[in-house]
Amino acid sequence: MVLAYLLNPLVTVFEQRLKRRGLAVAITLCGLGVIGAALIAIVIPVVFSQITRFRTDVGKLTEDLVASRAASIPARQQGRPRRSRTARRPPQRRKPVSDGRS
Repeated sequence: MVLAYLLNPLVTVFEQRLKRRGLAVAITLCGLGVIGAALIAIVIPVVFSQITRFRTDVGKLTEDLVASRAASIPARQQGRPRRSRTARRPPQRRKPVSDGRS
């Protein structure tokens, strides 16, 4: 409905020149199709090249992140596994308290 409203002035111009509304509508729709196909032909290769570039950049960024994380960890901590903060130590047994009476 919106497309018909927007294209009506162009159809009217063609109709005045050609004296046939059907032919004016056909010419307008064909022109719209050609413009749409041209836009698609221009946009699709750009999108694919951007996707390819993004994939290679993500790989490089991942490698840089891993390298920077490895460089930021001190050498003494690299070989030692990290203890979880939530891990609990086993409970220690208390020695009986003597009050001096035996």
